Amino acid sequence: MKKGNCFKAHADFLLKESHLDSNDVRLCHGTVELNRGVNKGKRTVHAWIEFMDGQMVLDCSDQHKDPVICSRKRYYVVAKVRA
Repeated sequence: MKKGNCFKAHADFLLKESHLDSNDVRLCHGTVELNRGVNKGKRTVHAWIEFMDGQMVLDCSDQHKDPVICSRKRYYVVAKVRA
């Protein structure tokens, strides 16, 4: 399984966007279930950013064509997150 850049991409984002309220933005990690490609159904470690009091998620890793911004609830359901 190819390793992605999720931990580095999200840490770099937070360092670059240091003006953001650090009480409202969190780097999170857990395991997710891959939902496409040859590794569909396999679990892997993953990182993402939560903001707006943990209600929203930003995932700007190379796992996605474009950055994903959605509700935390939706992200956790679709990715089958185990934090």
